[in-house]
Amino acid sequence: GQVIVGYKQGAGGKGASGTGPLFYLNLKPIAAGETRLEINRVNFRSPEGARLQVLPEAVTIEVR
Repeated sequence: GQVIVGYKQGAGGKGASGTGPLFYLNLKPIAAGETRLEINRVNFRSPEGARLQVLPEAVTIEVR
């Protein structure tokens, strides 16, 4: 499957700053096993609008 998450600040917004998560993703398993979670097409920008380099890493999730 695929999950699409999008967040865009409105006009005049100040953007996010500091540390901590931007969002949480809770998954509900349907069976035991392993799967791979990949994040792609990430687009973060500075308050000035400059694109920030983000290097997402895939993870393997094991459901028991």
